[in-house]
Amino acid sequence: MGDTAHLQIPQDDEATDAAPRMNFGDLVDSAMLPDLRRLAARRGRHMSEQDLGEQPRRSKVVSLAKKFVGTPHVWGGASPDGFDNSGLVQYLFNKVGITLPRMAYQQAQLGKRGDLKNLKPGDLVAWESSSRGPGANHVAIAIGNGLVIEAPRPGSSVQISEIYDQENAFSVRLTY
Repeated sequence: MGDTAHLQIPQDDEATDAAPRMNFGDLVDSAMLPDLRRLAARRGRHMSEQDLGEQPRRSKVVSLAKKFVGTPHVWGGASPDGFDNSGLVQYLFNKVGITLPRMAYQQAQLGKRGDLKNLKPGDLVAWESSSRGPGANHVAIAIGNGLVIEAPRPGSSVQISEIYDQENAFSVRLTY
């Protein structure tokens, strides 16, 4: 599979940072974003990518992930019958129209790497803690408040966890 598909919303020249912000959350269909941005600019308002483009997809990834809590961990699994960590991430992003590679180390290389202090729901959290070699060996989806949804290991199921092993964990900010 190829690299991730990024949703980039063009900046509107008429928008200003000083104008009041509007937040439409999950109510906005991404196909409507350019028209809504132009309309807001004509009315003297500014709509950022976070307000319009990124937030609905991030929220969809998180809400969809929560539906799979309790699904069994299956080594190599990438379907509702069972997931491993990177299979869960790949499946969820695919459901919102974003193609990600299959392996955790590949997923962790796609976005901007950062620390855990600036996590947003929908960011990836990856861990480099394996003796097998460099690169992320585990990945999960941040859901806010220091929590992730993950398929942690064989014998477990998809679960909500606190971010652990923070020495080896880092955030991955994908643009979508």
